[in-house]
Amino acid sequence: MAMTLWLTTTVALADPGAFWADLRLPDLLTVDVAAKQVARSERAILPASPADALDAAEQ
Repeated sequence: MAMTLWLTTTVALADPGAFWADLRLPDLLTVDVAAKQVARSERAILPASPADALDAAEQ
């Protein structure tokens, strides 16, 4: 909810309901405060397991 309120005031999110309906977690969003735009970024590649995440962090 806080993200919706922040986006609505920061980038003039026109339709918060449609924003949430279109959101596919784990989407990454790029918020351009200067241009007052929010856009979907490329999807994150999530590790298969917590151990994989630790291995990647150590590299």
